[in-house]
Amino acid sequence: MPKAILCALGVAEWFALAVLVPIWVRKWGAARAVMIAGGVILVSFAVTVAFPAGRLVLGGNLALHVCLLCFAVAITGVCRLGTVLFKREWAGQAAAAVITIALSSSVLIVNPIVEGFPKIKGSVVTVVMATNPATICGAALGYDVMRKAKMYEICAIGSYRFTYPAWYATAGIHLAAGIIFLGLSLLWNGRNSGE
Repeated sequence: MPKAILCALGVAEWFALAVLVPIWVRKWGAARAVMIAGGVILVSFAVTVAFPAGRLVLGGNLALHVCLLCFAVAITGVCRLGTVLFKREWAGQAAAAVITIALSSSVLIVNPIVEGFPKIKGSVVTVVMATNPATICGAALGYDVMRKAKMYEICAIGSYRFTYPAWYATAGIHLAAGIIFLGLSLLWNGRNSGE
């Protein structure tokens, strides 16, 4: 039960970051947004460790919060790159929102894709497992989110053969994507400021 509670809190924090980080980027810039997100995540970790459930799965709890921090960097990069490319702050926020919604709903929309293209089923399911907030939070905690009775009711992905990606791999992917997006936004911004 502690893993289920922490997973639910992790997903809720994921969505809170998806909403707040673009606002912080707009108000204070990318560097401060990541620092604020890091502070919020550190406080969240400290609060969860203060409760017995959080201490019971300390390693998973730490892994979960590392994944959240890497997501914050990725969403900062998306927001910044969208703002620079389209020269509108709302465009960065919209890009962050669209990507968050797409990643979050991926387990629900994957069924028609997998059924229509059975040869790529393994690849599609792996991508979904590596990008969906619920599966990432569950994997960090060692909690099988997709094979719960409720998930079988809303999607068939739990019936497919798959393994969850390692939490550090998904964290690394998010961190690398964030760094690449931030770097591209700096390059694009520098290229356009010289015109």
